[in-house]
Amino acid sequence: MNRAAIVGLLTVALAGGCQPAVPAPPAGPAGRPAPAAALPTAVPAPAVQAVPGTSKDVWYLDPWSLGYEKPATRGGTFTYNNNNAPANLNPFANNLRAHAFIDVVYDSLLGRRVAPGKLALAAEIICRLCDSWEVKADKLTYTFRLRQGVKFHDGQPFTAEDVRFTLEKAMDPQTAYEFRSSFARIDKVEVLDPHTVAVVTKTPDADLLRALGWGILPIVSKQAYDSGADMNKAAVGTGPFKLEKFDSATEFVAARNPDFWIPERPILDRIQSRFIPDFSTRQAAFATRQIDVITGDNTDQMKPLGAIVPGLKSEPYDPNHSPALPVNLNKAPFSDKRVRRAMHLAIDRDEMSKQLTGGLGAPNGIPGTPGAWLASTTPQEELARMPGFRQAKEQDLAEARRLMAEAGYAGGFKATSAHAAGSTHNPEWNESTAAQLKKIGIDVTLDAAEGSVFIKRETECSHDMWIRVSAGSNSVPALTYAQWVTGGSQNFCKYANPEYDKLYAELTAELDQQKRWPIIRKLQVILMDDLPMIPLPERAPFAGWQPYLHNWRNYGATSTHPLYPTSELIWTEKR
Repeated sequence: MNRAAIVGLLTVALAGGCQPAVPAPPAGPAGRPAPAAALPTAVPAPAVQAVPGTSKDVWYLDPWSLGYEKPATRGGTFTYNNNNAPANLNPFANNLRAHAFIDVVYDSLLGRRVAPGKLALAAEIICRLCDSWEVKADKLTYTFRLRQGVKFHDGQPFTAEDVRFTLEKAMDPQTAYEFRSSFARIDKVEVLDPHTVAVVTKTPDADLLRALGWGILPIVSKQAYDSGADMNKAAVGTGPFKLEKFDSATEFVAARNPDFWIPERPILDRIQSRFIPDFSTRQAAFATRQIDVITGDNTDQMKPLGAIVPGLKSEPYDPNHSPALPVNLNKAPFSDKRVRRAMHLAIDRDEMSKQLTGGLGAPNGIPGTPGAWLASTTPQEELARMPGFRQAKEQDLAEARRLMAEAGYAGGFKATSAHAAGSTHNPEWNESTAAQLKKIGIDVTLDAAEGSVFIKRETECSHDMWIRVSAGSNSVPALTYAQWVTGGSQNFCKYANPEYDKLYAELTAELDQQKRWPIIRKLQVILMDDLPMIPLPERAPFAGWQPYLHNWRNYGATSTHPLYPTSELIWTEKR
């Protein structure tokens, strides 16, 4: 389908009016949010005036009024699982998996106030390591007054130098920080005094505050770094828990920080993660209370546990990650857009959803962007009319074969598709995708690569194609679209489109939230036309947790780790 046709369909969606994106849309089948009917009202931008910190915000004074359960007991250990250990604990590495662990050890300049039962996209940005912030009238200078009396876990005081060091380190291309593009508009960071720092941007940046508050940039101790601390193994933060043990073969353990800057928090004595790649082993561990939470890809995986675990708490949750199939744009045949279009047309997403999610996984029109989280995604009724998503598939398959022949691959070709070994869901998604592509003669060999090897190859763009679970956030639109900007820190295969780059620059500079949505629509049109990543159906995961565990919820994460910063409020009756 050409770009004009895509524009036409999206224009129909834009004509339908507005619908709030926050709070989350009403529940659809099996508790999943119903698809957006039209263009949403944007998430309100954070206020530009000074924002209250500990002394005034309800998160610090009375989180129980937000709906969290007051602790009936203190202490104990919360144990969760992760399929694989991270390659290291370095917050500056291309290592998103590490945040499932270090989020409880480090803290950020800004954070999120999340209410129970609400998706994290509904969170409000609040101060963490600051007491307040303000933005000058030119919309270029952000002044943060820092929280005093905060100490790193090694006893050193937290100061403005640590904030400047962290931001400058993240902005340095030599650091290879995964989310560098989110802070690319920062011009300089100035220390005004030991407790005040100014961040000056080159142009207005509509997403800077939300990026700082989304937990992707923990504040690192400059002194610890300069002293030669191994960031891969050590974690010197200011967070509610202190690193106690990290063994990539077995577990991660963090103990309560007795000097945490919020009084009476955290409630737990310890948080630990065990690395259990096999789902049946995780089921057994959950049934015997060795782990306190478990997630699965569909309701059928929760049913046996309900009979084994009295009082089991279980609910569907809406993912903030969605599977997709990136392809190596730097080599034939994937460098040919006709081949990518044929692959897109060949995949029967309804069939995949029925096979992998019991039919609960909605089609997803934007490569790597979760449709239910990023409320700007094409409405489902419009998506269902588009080639590649529509039923029946005969017309799409015929066009796919024509494109393959036109590109010189009438007989198909052989390719390898990789996934991270030990993942709960990626092997099945990879196998199903391979079966779909076989319909047009693409013979796919599956490659289960060990986690750190998989990530290394992804960043080098050395796979033919691979299953990638990409994050997206309605609260930080620029984070989602940064991965396709020319030279971007997550643009591993060097996708380039000048029109896309121009629109992205407009998006980040546009402070009027309503004016941003049409720009996002145009970015989506380009991605749907160029297809640097083939969209797959969304997952439809479920979470289960023990009846003795309180204040844990899966706020859209794909794992069972406690979402920053709600780990402070978790408590357990297990002893």
